[in-house]
Amino acid sequence: MPSLKAIGLLTQKGTDLKGFFDLNVHRAEAAKAYLKLFLDNNIDAIIMPPAAHTAVPHDTFTTASYTSLWNYLDYPAVVIPVDHVRDSDAADDLSHANYGAEDEKVYSLCMYKFTTRY
Repeated sequence: MPSLKAIGLLTQKGTDLKGFFDLNVHRAEAAKAYLKLFLDNNIDAIIMPPAAHTAVPHDTFTTASYTSLWNYLDYPAVVIPVDHVRDSDAADDLSHANYGAEDEKVYSLCMYKFTTRY
């Protein structure tokens, strides 16, 4: 999948079966710490955007989404669409992508979305 390659997941060093067990132990420890955080602070849910931008064309994503942490912890995460992108939502040029090269790359994908009909 091009998106997995773009975010670098296909270049990760392989591991053996013990390595996978170790990763599961670390994941369980992280999940336990987050459960404690939720319980200690009486948190039932966290509402946040799934990404810092609008949708990009299929399989062109270049960063891990905000929901990745919850997927990693095996917590439920859901994305609820609330509206449609309209031509009036389009940004005027790439100069507004002012957070560096990665932001420009994602911003250009969003611009592509506005000019393409699926």
